Amino acid sequence: MDLLLINTILSLLQERKVVSLTVEISLTFLFSALILLHRRDSAKDYQSATHFSPLPLNELPSFLTVRNREYLLVYVPSESDVARNITEMVKNDLNASLQVRGFSSEEDFERNIMFLNKTTRVLAAIIFDHDFKNSNERLPLKVKYRLRFSSFNSSPDKLSGNSGWNTGLLFPVVPSQGPRNRAQKDGGYPGYYKEGFLLVQHALDKAIMMYHNGRAAEMLFENLTIFVRRFSYPAHYSDTFMGIFGAIFPLAVILIFSLTELTLLRTIVMEKENRLKEYQLMIGLNNAMLWASYFVTFFLMFLIIVCLMCMVLFVKIVPERVLQYSDPSLVFIFFLCFITASITFGFLITTFFSKSESFRKRFSLKYFQLVAIMYEQLNLTEKLVSCLSSNIAVALGIDFISKMEMKWNNLLSPVNPDDSFIFAHIMGMLLFDAFLYGLLAWYIDAVFPGKYGVPKPWYFFLQVSSNVSVIEKKNLEDIYQII
Repeated sequence: MDLLLINTILSLLQERKVVSLTVEISLTFLFSALILLHRRDSAKDYQSATHFSPLPLNELPSFLTVRNREYLLVYVPSESDVARNITEMVKNDLNASLQVRGFSSEEDFERNIMFLNKTTRVLAAIIFDHDFKNSNERLPLKVKYRLRFSSFNSSPDKLSGNSGWNTGLLFPVVPSQGPRNRAQKDGGYPGYYKEGFLLVQHALDKAIMMYHNGRAAEMLFENLTIFVRRFSYPAHYSDTFMGIFGAIFPLAVILIFSLTELTLLRTIVMEKENRLKEYQLMIGLNNAMLWASYFVTFFLMFLIIVCLMCMVLFVKIVPERVLQYSDPSLVFIFFLCFITASITFGFLITTFFSKSESFRKRFSLKYFQLVAIMYEQLNLTEKLVSCLSSNIAVALGIDFISKMEMKWNNLLSPVNPDDSFIFAHIMGMLLFDAFLYGLLAWYIDAVFPGKYGVPKPWYFFLQVSSNVSVIEKKNLEDIYQII
């Protein structure tokens, strides 16, 4: 039986067209050559340390200096005299055209802000997180407050197009090489300096200090100007190649593997159409052996392409290697997980077709479809669900490799601390995809075997296997009597 399985694998290998194999290898070398040429032309540039000029914290943003334009400065809760007085001190310190208004609660503020006249703009809301028992209660020494700013004056980010404050992120979604917004000494988007956040925060801190310390705090701030400055960025090497590599390499991988995937689909569907599958079952092959022969055959073909890709990525063919710090064994195993999921996905697709003509019309373009996702807007569960598509999973994995240069010691580390999605999730989902695709293919092939097969009932996996030893009738009656 093992010899029959080997003969089946060899026959499948012989059936592969030489032209198709040649095109696959040529496509691999073509994309590899493009990547190597770009790697060769993308030299590392040494960047010296970057230092930024200090900015005074007592200058009003340009939009607050516009005449005949008034802004609201809101405080919560309105029942507290201390909250109102401190907010008035902030207004006087800013010396801008501001109107102070209080609301009883944060929810009341949110409800009313929706119905304000569009010409009335809220600069900021000062929310004191303290349960004031009465209007005369003093502010505690340990003050906790929140500043809620409007986004009416926020300029959109050039990369994402967002115009909000992104307070849910501590770090950019896309890590930058070198200092972020190098040409803007105030840090750029989001505009904590140019949109007045730091100015209002500083004025509020001064007002609280003066409330608790009186004249001593006033004397401290007399003739005193506070400056803010961005942290300096150390000297580094700038390499723009990895950003472009992460953008184009996922598509290249899918295109490279696509011909082998389509050949797998065409081979299995044509065998079903020509009734070769039933013939092989008649001569002694069982269904499991047939699927195993398909898997081994095409796994070997995928493996050739994976070895060529790893050679391109890690062998120093040009002056700089493509991946200089990644672990070759981890990347190799990552691609093995992907090709395993791709093969079982092909098995699943073939269960829906019995004629190669209908397969070509309906599936030829579907393999190339990539779902465009807004990564930063997805939570962990949604990212894992998106990885049920092996194409999306491999694209996210390559994105990880281009950003982090994956090694075994950072397998469980996210790209940035705001993200809980890690490379191990991707590899685990690829293995889960392979198991899920294979399980569905096995079940659908058994229940819907096609025109010439014998369908099993939908609950066949709950039935007792017919391969067990037959029990003699007398022994069976004895068993029933015992029960």
